[in-house]
Amino acid sequence: MRGAPERNKQPERNPRLGRYTMHMTNLHSRVALIIGVLALLFVAGVAYADENGNASETRRDRVEDQRDRVEDLRDKREDVRDKVEDVRERMREGAVERVKLHLAGFIRVLEASITRIERLIVRLDSRADALDERGVDTTEGRQHLAEASAELDLAKADLALIRAEAEANATIASTTPRDVVKERFQHVRELMQSARGHIHNAFQHAREAWKALKEAAKEVID
Repeated sequence: MRGAPERNKQPERNPRLGRYTMHMTNLHSRVALIIGVLALLFVAGVAYADENGNASETRRDRVEDQRDRVEDLRDKREDVRDKVEDVRERMREGAVERVKLHLAGFIRVLEASITRIERLIVRLDSRADALDERGVDTTEGRQHLAEASAELDLAKADLALIRAEAEANATIASTTPRDVVKERFQHVRELMQSARGHIHNAFQHAREAWKALKEAAKEVID
């Protein structure tokens, strides 16, 4: 009985082996925990980088949009400025053309007025000659005719200057400085007023000559 083996006897455990096993288990747990934390940190970093990148792209897009808007505003402002300048230029061109047309029309009116008064003076002069042949005193009538002819000569002189100014002003364009245009047409306006005054005086003297010759003709009738 003493020599028989003890079947139920448990094998003895090595305490060093147990501690080593426990140590390795803890080590594996720690490594797994560290790997998990690193994985979480990596995922969070990638997400943050993506968000940060998206935010940067968003700010960049906003800056580009603002630049585009500023450029659009500048373009629109330039377009408006160009349109305003075009309108002003057309207005200047229209104003210059209207002045030229008005000047040409005034010249025609002056020429026609001078021609009518000259014809009237010629008829009155012929009537004075006829009265002279009858021995009628036509001194007063002829004095008015002389004054009328003198006034017409002054009107013709003004008309010649107006024509010269009209030819010179034909070269005026919309780009001509406004002060230059104003100065030129101011001189023409003064000549026009002077010519109109001389024509008015010539007509008045011609009318007085007609009255004087009419009164003188009564002497023949009487």
